[in-house]
Amino acid sequence: VILYFAVVTLWGLFLFIRSQAPSGSYLGALIIGVGLAAVQGLSGILIVLTTSHHPKDGLHWLYGFVILLTLPVIYGAWAQRSNDRRASLYYALGCALILVIALVRSQNTG
Repeated sequence: VILYFAVVTLWGLFLFIRSQAPSGSYLGALIIGVGLAAVQGLSGILIVLTTSHHPKDGLHWLYGFVILLTLPVIYGAWAQRSNDRRASLYYALGCALILVIALVRSQNTG
């Protein structure tokens, strides 16, 4: 997930620098990224339900929800109204946020 969102962040910045709106391929990649995050979250929930391993703090759950909701919120709040180069920037910044959260959580959870 970390590597995937690193690539999608760079792709969005590339589109923004070239003054291009998000392409269908890019939007498809974003949907795949949300799907990957959802699968990772569901596997984490499965681990919690079937083993004695639980997150050390509630922030783990919060970060998971933020990761899942970031791109849909960006789509609904900003990008849907401006399908131009700004939408590429919004998505790139959202992917960067997801990337930073995933990196921080991976350092804290091992």
